[in-house]
Amino acid sequence: MDKKLIIYLCAWVGLVVATFVSAQNMRNSQEGLSAEERARIIDEGNYEIDPITRDPIMPEPEKNESAAFITFGLFIITGVFTGFLVVTYVLPNLVQRASEEVLGSTEKVGKNPMAKAQALVAQGKWEEAIESYREAAEAEPDNRLPWVEIAMLQRERLDDPESALETLREALDRGGWRENDEAFFYFRKIDIHENEMKNREKAIALLRDVIEKFPQTRHSANAMHKLHELGES
Repeated sequence: MDKKLIIYLCAWVGLVVATFVSAQNMRNSQEGLSAEERARIIDEGNYEIDPITRDPIMPEPEKNESAAFITFGLFIITGVFTGFLVVTYVLPNLVQRASEEVLGSTEKVGKNPMAKAQALVAQGKWEEAIESYREAAEAEPDNRLPWVEIAMLQRERLDDPESALETLREALDRGGWRENDEAFFYFRKIDIHENEMKNREKAIALLRDVIEKFPQTRHSANAMHKLHELGES
């Protein structure tokens, strides 16, 4: 099981338990004084006598507004977090199961490496999905999508921008790409260097490479525009 999912589930269980306990404590406080509290008040004489029934009149328990606020807040947080888990993990798995029903079996999905990889992504199996995308890259050497997806998983799901950069370098080293595909890989590398690696100098150097490699193209124009945004001419 995905490590992040395990952490999320532990956090969710903790929220549910905390919400239940807080709600129970608030409910108990609203039900009135306990037998022990009534006995203590009678022993201390901190009560009045009903003039008709001659029964002791117990004071009303103090309302704990902070406890109610905390309980309400926990309900909101638990609800939002539950929705996050449903959207991120439950729905993708339901979609995957529905796809398998339409296709007849998981074996049919497995015949197509791209479809298999996408199914693994829906299940949160990032490492296995990367392997399937690599199979797809070997099966379709002219298709940039498997490389893009691998780099995206490494960058966004595995929090490993260095591996994402290595994947993009590997794709470029293979060569034979169409101009748009090659430029796309370059700009992905630039984005990672600028945002994740915080390596402004490397991003600028790659932008200059794009201008030199793709002169008089929209890729060159985009690179010059980006250089201008970074304060370079």
